[in-house]
Amino acid sequence: MKPALIALLGLLAASSSAAQARNPSADPAKPTVCSVSGLVVKLEGSAPLPSSTVRLQSVDDHTRTFSGVSDLGGRFEVKGIEPGRYRLRVIRNGYVTQEYGQRTPNDPGAILALSPGQDLKDLLFRLLPSAVISGRVQNENGDPLPWVRVSALRATYTRGKRTLSGEVTVVTNDLGEYRLFGLRPGRYFVSAIYKPGQRLEPGEDDEDAADAGKSGYVPTSQQHRSSQGRGHHNKNG
Repeated sequence: MKPALIALLGLLAASSSAAQARNPSADPAKPTVCSVSGLVVKLEGSAPLPSSTVRLQSVDDHTRTFSGVSDLGGRFEVKGIEPGRYRLRVIRNGYVTQEYGQRTPNDPGAILALSPGQDLKDLLFRLLPSAVISGRVQNENGDPLPWVRVSALRATYTRGKRTLSGEVTVVTNDLGEYRLFGLRPGRYFVSAIYKPGQRLEPGEDDEDAADAGKSGYVPTSQQHRSSQGRGHHNKNG
């Protein structure tokens, strides 16, 4: 082979190597996207749960999410996931949301780290039915009270101090009825705040809750233990 031709072939090889270095994904034999698949069932009986949403949210960029839905057999598969660290949650109406790595509903989840090209299979999620607390709020004459802000609170401990944190908050309807749903099984304090003539909203701040009684009624609370299914009780304003 002539020296000039050898030099030309060497130049072409060098150019090809440089192009691959600039674009590593050009090699089709090395996929970079990931996938996860598995099964969603009920905790008791292991019956499949179709229409369950499986969502992955990036730990480093919360705007980057990937999701899929389980089929009639409870099977799911999410493809085209970019490598990285994720929080994986399984969500279904009527059941407690479960996160990857949880052992109980109150445990923190774990971060799912996906490496380039990883195909994670055979994940299994057993969902627990959520609990419901429902009831009515009425005044001393037995009349229903609408627009009462009712909250389900759980006891938490921070640095050894016990505090109550809100789990779900709703307002009563025109019949004084409320329904707190989507609750994890456990012990709750149900709180009711009423201000005559005011329409309280679930997301309002409670800065003036301490003096709510000046308007006619003091805030009330009641302890309630909620297991799978539903609880019910009435409240007097």
